[in-house]
This record gives sequence, C-alpha cells and structure tokens, in this order.
Amino acid sequence: MKIIDFHTHYYPDKIVEKALNKAIEFIKPVTNGTRAGLLDSMRKNNIEYSVALPMVNCPENARSLNLWASRENHDEIIMFGSVHPLEEKPEETLKYVAELGMKGIKVHPEYQNFYFADSKYDRIWRSCIENDLIVLTHTGFDVMFPPPFHCTPADIAAVIKKHPELKLVAAHCGGMRMFEDVEKHLCGKEVYFDLAFMNSMNIDMETLNRLLQRHSEDHILYGSDSPWCDQGEMVEIVHNLSISECAKEKIFYKNAQKLLKMQKN
Repeated sequence: MKIIDFHTHYYPDKIVEKALNKAIEFIKPVTNGTRAGLLDSMRKNNIEYSVALPMVNCPENARSLNLWASRENHDEIIMFGSVHPLEEKPEETLKYVAELGMKGIKVHPEYQNFYFADSKYDRIWRSCIENDLIVLTHTGFDVMFPPPFHCTPADIAAVIKKHPELKLVAAHCGGMRMFEDVEKHLCGKEVYFDLAFMNSMNIDMETLNRLLQRHSEDHILYGSDSPWCDQGEMVEIVHNLSISECAKEKIFYKNAQKLLKMQKN
C-alpha cells in the first residue's frame, strides 16, 4: 500500500542542533532532524513521499525561508512554504510561495503568536484561496506552550464557515487533546484532519476510531510529525484502525494525492 506522510519536519544542517534542543526537554526526536534522517526513515517504513513543513519564525525571514524550501522541494520530499501572519504584506509572501511552485503553507499559531480565527487574518485565508494554497495549521494543545491555546477546533470551524473554499488541514486529528471539541465542532465538516502524533501518548484507540468514524474518510490524512513521532509507529496505528481497507488506502495515499493534485500512477 502506498503511503504519503502529510506532516513531517526537518531542519537545515546549520540550525538542526539548535532546533532540536529547544524541544528536547519536552520530547525526544526519533531521527536526527535532517533531510537525510527523514529520507532514511521513509525508506525504512516504505513511505513514498513526505510533506515537509517549515515555518517562518519572524516576519523578516519569510522570503529566505520560502526560497530555501523551494530549493529543497524535489524527489521524495514535498515542501510547503510558510507565512508569518504579522507580516506587513502577507499576500506578497503567499503569491511568492505559489510562484515558487509549492502546494501549501504551514502556520503554527502558538509559535507565531496569533489567534487563528481573528478576523484580521481573513486576508491571509482569502489570499491562500486565490493562490490555490493548502493551509496546514497546528491545532489544539502544544506541550511547549501554556493555555489558552491560539487555535482550537471551534476556531477552525469559524474559519471554514467564513472561508468555505479554503483547503484547510487541522493537524493532530482536528485538535491535539481537544477531542470532545473536535467531535462537537469539526466532525463531518469540510476540513481535513491529519493523524500526526496520534499515538498512545495523546489519544486512545477507542477515541481515535470514534472520531474517524464520525468524519469523512475522504478528509483524513496519514501523518507522523517526524522527527517527533516515529513514522513506522503511525503506520502501524493506521493499520490497526477499525475501518475498511479502502478507507485505509484513502488515508495513507489517495486523499493526499488528490489534495496535492499529484499525477496518478
């Protein structure tokens, strides 16, 4: 069965040690955090493609980050770009991302310190629609930050109601450790969930099965959150879900293939 991992990370060699050390007291990586480390993991676990998700950490770094990402966008790695919501002209960055040939952007409301559903950011979501860019956002709890959290399932629901054409992926099954709110606000809606880091540390199998049975099987994406979660562990979890083999094939590959507009083979 083919597999696309829709949620991975790696870091430039010159900053990888610094990037990993920021989180290592909370969670230990399972690869060395480099492109080579991700590729080794992919080969070990029979992952055909991985979507890698860099993030603009401050507005002035947007252009250089996206240029770097575009140069890394080849072979088995599908790079997304990023935008910082506090940029003066985020529309220009989003147009640049599209012109560089990338399929989407990653944002992280905790690290970037913005509230996802705040109407002041509507122009960003409109620009993503205009430039045909997927938006993948961290949603819910984050071990590195205290509550209140900046992007909840209710926030996702508010944004997709206002921008129904937006191709939006709510990471961590719609909201890390906010699964009652995911059921209340998001299940059955036109939003994608990725399964990044949905292991026993964060969700039990009964809850995960219930969420996926309530959400459309056409809007669920396999993801790992490598290097913070093992790709093989997440493959095994999907194989053990109480869903059909057809649904698993969609989660592993077909839904991502369609969303990314990849040529069928």
